[in-house]
Amino acid sequence: MQSFITNTKWYKNFTKGFIDTSSPPNSHKKKMPLKQDILIRGNKIIDIGYVTTIYFIFGAIVANTLTNLQTKFNSEEEDKKTLIHCSLSLIFMVWVNGVLIYIARNLIELIPYPFDNIFGFQHNKIKEIGKATAFTFVLLYFQPNLINKMRYLVIRWENTFSGRSLIEGIKLLSKPAPVPTNSVTLLDNQNSKNTNNSNNKVANNKQVNSNQTINKQ
Repeated sequence: MQSFITNTKWYKNFTKGFIDTSSPPNSHKKKMPLKQDILIRGNKIIDIGYVTTIYFIFGAIVANTLTNLQTKFNSEEEDKKTLIHCSLSLIFMVWVNGVLIYIARNLIELIPYPFDNIFGFQHNKIKEIGKATAFTFVLLYFQPNLINKMRYLVIRWENTFSGRSLIEGIKLLSKPAPVPTNSVTLLDNQNSKNTNNSNNKVANNKQVNSNQTINKQ
């Protein structure tokens, strides 16, 4: 794609007078023509959207795969485990996500950009390739088990040390939950409650409208 465009007669005539942006950094640089600068910036905007879209799709696929490989989070089952075990499992999940982010960043760098080196723009110089911000956000946001476990552990740690001395709390680290950690607001439960509340409001509004119609009659 790149060589096909750059070898055309139209491209050679259009870019006549453009400077070579791939020259060594220590060499003398010519002033870039305004037309070339505008075209490079436009190409960069397209490339940023291109990289972000790839990261977003890839992150959604990986997050969905990880969720399907895990069992649904259950606070009652987690209460049977020790606090140390639950905390280490969360650390392991974060570690796995960190490795996946590193792998994704290196894989995305290998995907070619169809308009690389067009008008002097260089795809490998944009910062979005190495940041993987979109991938990280989608990967973490679409993992309900990871979010629920984090919320669960916050309350579990509070329940372990609340109203107890430091020594007593440390002793409970290697034991099941001292009290049921069922007060944690899990992601799925919260979404279902919001849906039920919305449905109840709609039903109430319909009932009110129906009563008003009957009264008018």
